[in-house]
Amino acid sequence: MLRIRFILPLITSVLVFLMLMVSGYLVLDSYRQKEAANRFIEMNRISGHFLIGNGEWAIERGMSNAALRAGEAAAPAVRSEIAQHRALADQSLQAALSGLAGVAEMRGGQKDIEAVQQAHAEVVRLRARIDGAIGKSADARPGVVADEAVPTLTRLIDRAGHLRLMLETLTLSPATRIGQLVQLRHLGAEMAEYAGRERAQLAGIINARRPMSEQDFQVLAEGRGHIVQAWEAIAILRSRADTPAGLANSIGAVEKQYFGSYGELRGAVLGAGTSGAYLVDGRDYFDRATMAINAVLTMNREMGGTAASAADAEVADSTGRSLIAAGVFALGLMLALAGLWVTFMRIVRPLSAMTRAMEKLAAGDLTVMVESRARRDEIGLMAVAVQVFKDNAIAKARLEERQEVAAVEAGRNRSKALMDMAEKIESESRSAIATIEGTTEKVGGVSHSMSEFALSVSRDSQSVAAASEEALVNAQTVSAAAEQLSNSIGEISTQVTRASAVARVAVESGQRAGDTIRSLTEAVARISEVTQLIGDIADQTNLLALNATIESARAGEAGKGFAVVAAEVKNLANQTARSTADIDRQIGEIRAVTNAAVEAVNEIGVNIQEIDSVSAAIAAAMEQQGAVTQEIARNVAQTADAAREVSARIQHVSASASEVGHRAGDVSSAVDTVNANVAELRQILVRIVRTSTEDANRRMMARYLVNLECQLTDERGNTFAGELLDISEMGGNIRSDRPFAGTGSFAVAGLRTRVSFKVCTQEGGHMYVEFLFSGAQKEEYLAWFLARVQGLRRVA
Repeated sequence: MLRIRFILPLITSVLVFLMLMVSGYLVLDSYRQKEAANRFIEMNRISGHFLIGNGEWAIERGMSNAALRAGEAAAPAVRSEIAQHRALADQSLQAALSGLAGVAEMRGGQKDIEAVQQAHAEVVRLRARIDGAIGKSADARPGVVADEAVPTLTRLIDRAGHLRLMLETLTLSPATRIGQLVQLRHLGAEMAEYAGRERAQLAGIINARRPMSEQDFQVLAEGRGHIVQAWEAIAILRSRADTPAGLANSIGAVEKQYFGSYGELRGAVLGAGTSGAYLVDGRDYFDRATMAINAVLTMNREMGGTAASAADAEVADSTGRSLIAAGVFALGLMLALAGLWVTFMRIVRPLSAMTRAMEKLAAGDLTVMVESRARRDEIGLMAVAVQVFKDNAIAKARLEERQEVAAVEAGRNRSKALMDMAEKIESESRSAIATIEGTTEKVGGVSHSMSEFALSVSRDSQSVAAASEEALVNAQTVSAAAEQLSNSIGEISTQVTRASAVARVAVESGQRAGDTIRSLTEAVARISEVTQLIGDIADQTNLLALNATIESARAGEAGKGFAVVAAEVKNLANQTARSTADIDRQIGEIRAVTNAAVEAVNEIGVNIQEIDSVSAAIAAAMEQQGAVTQEIARNVAQTADAAREVSARIQHVSASASEVGHRAGDVSSAVDTVNANVAELRQILVRIVRTSTEDANRRMMARYLVNLECQLTDERGNTFAGELLDISEMGGNIRSDRPFAGTGSFAVAGLRTRVSFKVCTQEGGHMYVEFLFSGAQKEEYLAWFLARVQGLRRVA
């Protein structure tokens, strides 16, 4: 059996196909050239309608503006001529728009077509007002119509020109020369448009018989610039050798009529523009300008006709080339039939079957049968290779199935591991942050206690300062009293010393009395004097005892013993007085009772000695009391100094306590800041962990702000109010004054069923919950959810 490498050289399939391809391409290219030429001819026809319409609108614009600026009403002939130009322009527009409906390239230009139609509708509405205005004289004519006429018609001309340019740009020219003619015709159209604008402006100014303003000159200069620029490009065409005579003559006519005759008229009008003394009337100027512009329009039509003739020639050439290419194609087709039959039966058919088998294998159908494996040519080898591909695909499919199962399991394990990791991180961070919060709360409590303690110390120190001040005052008072007591004790000591001296004198007197008594008889008179002296001494002693009693009362507890002695001294003084009285009464019996008198005198001596001893004891006690009193005064002075020192130090303690209170307040504020930062850190940490990967984000669903009041019920059945802040399809954020853990449910207005939930986390009065649906409850909630969140803002 022959192999393909021996069959293919016998058949010229490759050459046949190449010839068919070349001939087919020539046929197709000729057809395309012909169709392009036909499309260009249609485009040229439509563009001609647009050019005619623009020219007629330009004439309507100029005549309307001239009539609106004239002092008198427009003549019927003028109005009739305007109407003729309107009808011709509208007819051309309708023909152009009808032609555009069959142009495939303009399907995307519907907005531009509508813009032209809208501008035309505005012109149609304005025409009625123009007709009414030009039928009146200038003083009865509304000025707003004249101001709107030129801009409205110019807008229609511009939009129609833009639509024509769009058509010419989108339609491919069949030849470069034809494309150049289209471009030059566009420049000619611009030249005619700006010439028409100048005609309308100058006709209006001349009819109004007003001087030209600086703005008028500026607008005319800008329009003239466009005209000259377009003419410079068009004038070159006349010097080309392939330019038809008709087109060259029309270009020459434009140069002669527009730039020659009209140029002189234009120069004269502009020369008189500053004074307003125009040598021509508006109608004459308009007619001569129209004649010159018609030369431009004729030139544009000649360029369009030349382009159309070139397109017709291109159509004829394309038809001839198509016929030749069709003959070559038919010859190649006949040569191909012989070779293709063999090629199809020996190559194409088995290859097609093998291709179908390979396509099924590529689509995943591993049950397909591979034919021609028994053949020993290249087809058979290819079939064997395809079978190998099939076997490999089967093995690969089994391997991929196992890998897919493993990948699904690995993905599930990865998601679970990531979720566990996120839960672990969130739990650990929550625990660590809770510990920090507890510590900061303790620090806050300690700082609060420090502040209260400092405040207490400050108050106590102020009390102590007040007490020390009071103690200082008391010490000063005691010091003064001790000073007075010391002075009193000194006085008492002096009096006691004097009493002791008196007592010694009394002892001596008693001795002398004893001697006298022995010589009583000789000294009776002297006894009387002695008794008188004893009475005086008794009075003096009584006075001293009274003084001692007073001073002992002043001394307080220290003077009690001295008071007893003074009382005894007083008693003795009184007894002495009584004895003296007895002596006075018994003076007459002295002689009889001498012995008794002697004994009495001896007793008096003894008593006086006792008084002397007591006086000495009193003097010693007074001296000791004076020393004690001085010690008391010294101690009181030291106490006053200590009280002053305590007062000064207490003031320092009070200031320090106030400073500690302020520092404790700063610590409390810092602790509050730390608590706020820790809470924010926890939220950021949880958000980062939850949003770091989709596998760990349990809040992937969109959440919406709703702010709805709801009724909460915890798992113990307790019911209280709450607010549903934001929700998603599977969870939400609920705020309550009594947050709880575990599970619960809520009811909200508009939702007929209660929704159960599980509290995932709670923080600062907020409960972040996951909804627990059962049966149709989820469908009812989702329907309410979708209706409720329409137009609401999503939570970031």
